[in-house]
Amino acid sequence: MEIVPTTNSDPGLAVGYTAFNGVDFEGTFHVNTQTDDDYAGFIFGYQDSSEDSRSLGWKDRVSDRWFLQHRPPGGYIRVRVCEGSPLVADSGVTVDTTVRGGRLCVFCFSQENIIWSNLTYRCNDTIPEDFQEFQTQNFDRLDK
Repeated sequence: MEIVPTTNSDPGLAVGYTAFNGVDFEGTFHVNTQTDDDYAGFIFGYQDSSEDSRSLGWKDRVSDRWFLQHRPPGGYIRVRVCEGSPLVADSGVTVDTTVRGGRLCVFCFSQENIIWSNLTYRCNDTIPEDFQEFQTQNFDRLDK
């Protein structure tokens, strides 16, 4: 199944009904136009409609695959984005305990012909291995 907004319009969200704690969320988006350069993406931990830098944006007619891992109790967040095989963005391990669990969304703002596809999610409260490494590195820095 795909979600395809076909008109250039005000901001739009496709919001799921289920709220999540720990979750892995992934999908692909492809901007199928060369005439516009506005906003498209995905949202996790969605609570309400009061939203927010690298400002790199996306490339025309290129599919971007994202993989998000979020574990609210420990504050673990990591997002990776690939254009085909190459990894083009990696947030690294980010710790933010203020981002609560919530619903998953995709969004656009004045961007037409985006194709979101292959959207999947898994409930997952398991702490990823790189979180342990991240904590150890930060502990070692504080210890010196």
